[in-house]
This record gives sequence, C-alpha cells and structure tokens, in this order.
Amino acid sequence: MPPGSWMVGGFHANLWAFLALGIGMIIAFALTLVVAHDVYPEVWESSLRMITVRRLMRQSGGFLSPRETRQAMREAGVQQRQRPTAAVSSQGRHVPPGAWTLLWKEWLAAIRVRGGLRWPVITLMAAIVIGWGAGGGFGRLPPVVQLNLIALPLYLLVIINMMMSIRLGVDLRNPLWWLSSASLTARLLVLTLARSLRQVIPLAAGLLAAAIAAGSVAVFVLGLLLFAAAIWAVQAMGIGVYTIIPTPVDLRGPGQLLRMLVLMALLIPIVIVFTIAAVLSEHVAIGLLTASATAILEGWGLLMFAASRLQGNGLAFAQAERR
Repeated sequence: MPPGSWMVGGFHANLWAFLALGIGMIIAFALTLVVAHDVYPEVWESSLRMITVRRLMRQSGGFLSPRETRQAMREAGVQQRQRPTAAVSSQGRHVPPGAWTLLWKEWLAAIRVRGGLRWPVITLMAAIVIGWGAGGGFGRLPPVVQLNLIALPLYLLVIINMMMSIRLGVDLRNPLWWLSSASLTARLLVLTLARSLRQVIPLAAGLLAAAIAAGSVAVFVLGLLLFAAAIWAVQAMGIGVYTIIPTPVDLRGPGQLLRMLVLMALLIPIVIVFTIAAVLSEHVAIGLLTASATAILEGWGLLMFAASRLQGNGLAFAQAERR
C-alpha cells in the first residue's frame, strides 16, 4: 500500500518507485515553501517572547505581573498585539456547578481561539466525507483507497494524542481550583472528558456517515464505544505522564518516549482481553466491548494515580511546568 510499497520498491531499485517518491518529495517541498514563506518572522518573534518571559521569571522568582511583562516585552522589541476573540465575554450565567465547570471552560477556550469554530467545523465536514467514502457511499472504491480512508484518520488520531502535551499549570496556580467542592479525581475526569470531546465529536460524525452508507448500526455503536474509550484512556495517560514529567521541555524528549512506552503497556492488556473475549464468545462485538471496558478501567486507574500525585503538591507541579 503506498507510500509503504514505494519505499519497499525503492530498496529493490524499482525506477517507478524512485520516481513516485521523488514527485512526492517535490510536492511536499513546494507546499512547505507556499505555506511557510512568511512564517520565519513570526517564529522569531515567538521565540523572543518566550526567551524574554523565561529571563524575567528567573529574575523575579517565578512571579510575574502584567506591568513587568509588558515593560520587558517593549524593551526586547516584541510587539504587543491584541488577540481577536470569536465570542463576547459571558456574565457567567448558566454555568454548570462543581467539576462540570471545567467542561464549560474548555468550551469557551475552543470558541475563543483565533478562527473560532472554523477548524472544528472543517474537521467535522472532512470526517463526514471520509466516513461516507469508507462506508461505500461513493460507490465501490478500490481496496487500497478504502483501506487508506480507514487507516489515515486512525493514524492521525494516534499521532495527535502521542504528540499532544498536557499542561495543568494555569489551573493548579488558580486558588479557585483548590477551593472547589468537587474531588480532584472528579475534576480530572471532567477535564479529560472535555478534551476528548474535541476528537470524539468529529469521529462520531464520521462513524455515523459510514454506518449510514454501509447500512449497519453496529459500525457506529461499536466503533464509537471503542474509539471514544481509547481516546479518553490516552488523555488520562497524558495526565499521568504529566505528574511524572511536568516540564514542557522534557515532553519533547524523555516525556515523549515515556508516553510511547505507557501507550504500548496500555495496549497489551487491551489486546489480550479482546482476544480472549472474542475467542470465548466467538463474536468480535463482544471482544470490542470488553476491550473498551478494559481501556476505561485503565484510564480510571491512571486518573487515580495522577490525583494522588497532585493532591497537596499541585504548586510544585505548576512551578516545574514554568521552568
């Protein structure tokens, strides 16, 4: 299956494989030039801003005021721009109580980023198109194309969750976080659920389109249960890794390796449970449901571990994240 078959053909000195790989490299290089022709000044400004803030944090002992930050930015020559918002501020009415406030907070963070809901809507539409095509809605596709339509979104989900860094420093430094009547485990649970919804919603739309095109309800129900449980378990794993290595710089090195090792360790019991349940019941659906339950139990155990690490020592993790 391309591009893997092209790589194999290249090792066997296949001229057409070399040609396909060369064309793909030229296209990727051209797209890089088109997209990143004006990104270098922005990268330099972002790096200069980070260097300035870290230098100011070392000088002030980790406590910054807005006035000191603005003055340091002006002295470093960093332009201060007002970031546009996609939504007006709310007066706080109809805010859910307890730990569910974090769900409301994540919703505000999603709609107030630059671009608002533009990219989530684009992702949702792309998931529907891919799901419709994978389910046979566009007619009978070649097996290679259909396999790519299924494998590519799954590969992107794995890569996104592997590379995504978890940060809790802003919440841990907030006194309201610790004054909440909800337990720390409940707050971490809602936080992981809220962050998982960003991926689960387009995934559910794609599975629903695939189920409608294929005329099978099982595709939607079993697929949603399995992938939603897996995504939430990976989010819980990220919280657990954060309590071991909270420094963002380390997450690009040993933290990334640790997350990969933890993911492999999580997959082993899920695969074992799925195999045993599917063989004993002689039904793949029972195996998928059992594997989903195993992923949920593993995620819950990781949340309990993270809560025990954060309880009574949250400020230390917040300070470690800012280094």
